[in-house]
Formats: sequence, structure tokens, C-alpha cells
Amino acid sequence: MKLNLAMNTVSQLKSKLMRQSKIVQDCTSYFEDEKVEYNFKEEIENYEKIQKELLNLKTKIQLTNAKTLVSFEGNTISLTQLIILNGEITAQLHFWQHSLAAQIDQHSYHRTRTKEEIKKVLADGFSKKSIEEKVQVLEARKQSVNSLIAQINLTTDLIK
Repeated sequence: MKLNLAMNTVSQLKSKLMRQSKIVQDCTSYFEDEKVEYNFKEEIENYEKIQKELLNLKTKIQLTNAKTLVSFEGNTISLTQLIILNGEITAQLHFWQHSLAAQIDQHSYHRTRTKEEIKKVLADGFSKKSIEEKVQVLEARKQSVNSLIAQINLTTDLIK
């Protein structure tokens, strides 16, 4: 089984587990005049079976990610490290796109100041252009990471 198929299977098992958990909840108690549609013990066993299968598959995915080595930006790293790097790049993008960019537009919140006064408030080197350049670099890097992860997921076999 390839990694991408394993991850799709995890999603399917999560959905199946949620449905099964609802069935278990529905059969934990009922009115005595109702006909019981489910066997509580069987449904709990089914729930535990799905949960065990999901845990086993997630564990195999994590082991595969840890043992799969990839070349990225001249370094050999594990797929796990590449996935962590992807998360870090996403966090940096969020910071640059939302947190700092909002500071540039702060003049809209200070209508009593002129634009020249706002420029005095902003730090040296803090410009919309520098932020846009940083965001472009991060977006390109993220695209590179995502492409590599997708390629690896399609070609890497899950550890047995």
C-alpha cells in the first residue's frame, strides 16, 4: 500500500469510527418499550476493532515517514522532518501575511494622523514590498515542499 492510499484509508476509518461511535451511543440506553436495534456488546467490539485498525495504520504511516529519507535543498532529511518543515513554513506565511501586513495598514485605524506621521511610527526596513517579497519566497518554498511530499506519498510503500 502506498502512503497516499494509507492516508486516504485513515480518513475513511476516522469516518467509520465516528459513525460507529454514534451507533454505540445510541444503543447505550433506550426506553424499555422500544425494540433494540443493536447489540451493545457487538457494537463496542466493532468500535474497538476500527479503533485498533486506525491506530495500527497511523503507526505504520508515522514509521514510514520517519524511515523515508528525502533530499531537500541539498540536505537528506526524513519525510517526518519535511512534514514538520511544511508546518513551520505555513506558520511563517501566516505571520508574514496576516500579522505584519496588518501593521502596514494601521493608518486606517488612526484617521487623525497623516500618512507622513504613520511613516514615522513604522520601523526602518518595514515596508509592504519587503513583506511581499518574503511571502513570495515562503510560498515558493511551501509549493516545493508540498510537491515533494505529494511525489513521495505516491511512490513510497507503507512499512509492513
